[in-house]
Amino acid sequence: MTPRPQSVVWFERLFLASQAIRLVNAAVFAAALAALGGVQPLAVMMGAFANAAVSSGLALVVARGRSGIARWFLVAIVVLDLLGLAGVPALARGVSPVFALFVLAAMSVEVAAMVFAFRKETSDWLKARSRSVNSAIGSASDSDLHTEDVLKATETSVTVTHRNAVIKKARRPD
Repeated sequence: MTPRPQSVVWFERLFLASQAIRLVNAAVFAAALAALGGVQPLAVMMGAFANAAVSSGLALVVARGRSGIARWFLVAIVVLDLLGLAGVPALARGVSPVFALFVLAAMSVEVAAMVFAFRKETSDWLKARSRSVNSAIGSASDSDLHTEDVLKATETSVTVTHRNAVIKKARRPD
């Protein structure tokens, strides 16, 4: 197995750190956020944890599972987060300037993580996984399993299923 490049390690560390900053920030200001949104503080924390779980899970799928597609899902999440930056001045007025600063800090760390996610060595590492998966799929298609064998197996399965249905129907009292 190919060792993870340092850019992948830093992507993982920074992305998880950004989520930790968000969670701590939400916990410290949960009451103020709840009052602003007209919800219970528990609802604020549940939302923060759900967001962090999805984002962190995708980051781990990229960093540990070597999934290039998950990286693009993270890009979509980060773009949505960046669009949300327009509301930071309102958060500074409605919740706290300190809360707004930590939101900006978390976003800065998240963007730095995404820079590492798209470095050349990260992309090469992810592409190497794709090539190995594609070659495994290619070798599986060269196996002894031919179209005729698949058709015979399907026909046998359908015949057995039909026979079982007929037997059940015959056993059923009218």
